[in-house]
Amino acid sequence: MMDAFALSLNTLVSSGASRWQDLALTNFKPQPNESGVVAAFKRQQFSLVKNIFATNFDETVSEDMTAVYLASAHQRPRDEDYDSVLSTDDLLPLQKAREFLSFLSVSLAKRDPAAMKSLPILLFCDVHINRQKIFFIHIHKTAHLPKCDQRDIFEYTVQTISLPGRFHESKLPTKPLSVIGRPLLFQPHLFNSVNGLGKDECVKNLSVASSSRFLLYETTILDPMRKFLSLLQKSFITIDVASSHANTALECTSRMSTVTINICPIPGDIRSPAFKWYKDLTIIEGLLEVFGPERQIIWHTAGHVMEDEEAENEEPMIKQVEKFLNTFGLQQFKKGDKKNTAESELVILPERSEFDFTEALWKVLKKVQSLDELLQCLKQVRNKIASGGNPNFWIHSDNRTKLAKLVKSAYEGPITSLPSLKPIHAVCMLIEMGMDCMQRDYLHFFGQQHVLSINKLKEHFTKIPTDVSEEAKMKERFNVIVKFHHILELSVKCMGHFSLNKKKVNQVVESGLDGYLHTEVDLNRVFTVDVTYKDVDKILDVAQRQLWKALLYTENRNGKNTAIMCWTKEFPLKKLVPDYIKTTTTTTEPDDGKSYYLSTLKQCIHAC
Repeated sequence: MMDAFALSLNTLVSSGASRWQDLALTNFKPQPNESGVVAAFKRQQFSLVKNIFATNFDETVSEDMTAVYLASAHQRPRDEDYDSVLSTDDLLPLQKAREFLSFLSVSLAKRDPAAMKSLPILLFCDVHINRQKIFFIHIHKTAHLPKCDQRDIFEYTVQTISLPGRFHESKLPTKPLSVIGRPLLFQPHLFNSVNGLGKDECVKNLSVASSSRFLLYETTILDPMRKFLSLLQKSFITIDVASSHANTALECTSRMSTVTINICPIPGDIRSPAFKWYKDLTIIEGLLEVFGPERQIIWHTAGHVMEDEEAENEEPMIKQVEKFLNTFGLQQFKKGDKKNTAESELVILPERSEFDFTEALWKVLKKVQSLDELLQCLKQVRNKIASGGNPNFWIHSDNRTKLAKLVKSAYEGPITSLPSLKPIHAVCMLIEMGMDCMQRDYLHFFGQQHVLSINKLKEHFTKIPTDVSEEAKMKERFNVIVKFHHILELSVKCMGHFSLNKKKVNQVVESGLDGYLHTEVDLNRVFTVDVTYKDVDKILDVAQRQLWKALLYTENRNGKNTAIMCWTKEFPLKKLVPDYIKTTTTTTEPDDGKSYYLSTLKQCIHAC
């Protein structure tokens, strides 16, 4: 049987998947010739696993990890109606998991190359049928090796994650955490071992630190225009409070704690004061589809008009353009912006009072519904400009758009000959006007907030390569504008939800702006800022605590050993497996929001 196990590990290393007895082993990392459905299913699982380890246990896991299930159903995608990606049919009986772990340990002790390359491995256990409520068994190489006379030492860690149950605050034990958590730190294989460690020495000098996470704000982005994200996402603000010492479970925070604010300001929230700019972003993104694989432009539609906005001008677009050309520069061409939600009332963004000719024209032409309509309108505009005698068509001195250059040329007199306007050039002209207008909007906002100097802000746009195609330059400039918008959303969240002083807000925004603009667009990015406890003490009084963690650690002659106990309001394995605790437990406890799920992580370090 040992030979069969070794053969299975060899197959796993070479192909990314194998079987042993009635177990299936598969690597989370996408494999060549793998179907798109299976690859998506594996990505979904890994994303959930990664989040569980990171949120509950501050652990990072590698995508190059082997998952072990029952062979019957582990690659069967589940319908959308299911609330979890795995069913109990996919999970291992604990005895079967331990049998696998035993064979793996023997292979590692023999320094089997396939066994060593197969790590890390994650076993999914059936929580329903094991008394210890073990769900994950995670085996991985130890990152930091203890000092040893031997040069060639292989060390690995076995982490066991359990879900003992759900408990009401009133039923939590009052014993010190150092007593409750002691069994999680004791490693039996070290007791009376060759190292000579006694039982007391294995867990002496035990210390307990704690951390809490409070939820201040959360909303699901339901905007139907969204193309940046394929799935609905949650924008949120949380506050992490960490203390170097804790005595009892769910212990309150203290003024000596360190505090970090986490902000995930996903654009597209209709309640955000910055939503009007987000709508323009989506219009430009739709126009950029002219460079997409299908060359199919997505035009502005009625979906961009929200119920609480003023009704759109129902005049034909050509009439709107004609009216614009006859009135621009003679009267203010700007609508008042309507506040529509509570958050908008909390934050008032600085508005620009003047728009030059191309910026104001963008606000009209962005509503065109077809290429023919755009061509017709631009023809009318270009003819009006070429006729000359329009000194009121003023342009910013640094406006480099093609239409702005045409206006400047007409200052010297009528233009007798205009080049033909091809459809692709018309779309590019509209995109160019939109991005120029939005760039100025963001520069105005950050300049008014005194975050960075205007010249410093403009550098982010001047760094766009010039030795590339027009298409590449437009796409790169759009990415920069998206990042500016993301930072604007961050600034709005800081101003609307915290009573931080302006200097602190500016530090957050400046740090995010400077660091983010040198990386790829990531609308799920979480921005963090360290503050004092005094900055948020009143907020913590009303915020909802999501989780509370105790980190237990002890040191002996073999080094540091750690364990974690985590209390969460939500089921820790949400969306990965069904909530077996909620469905199998009958309780008379009131649903007062004071019940917590408990999960624990203990680990044993093995050397061979």
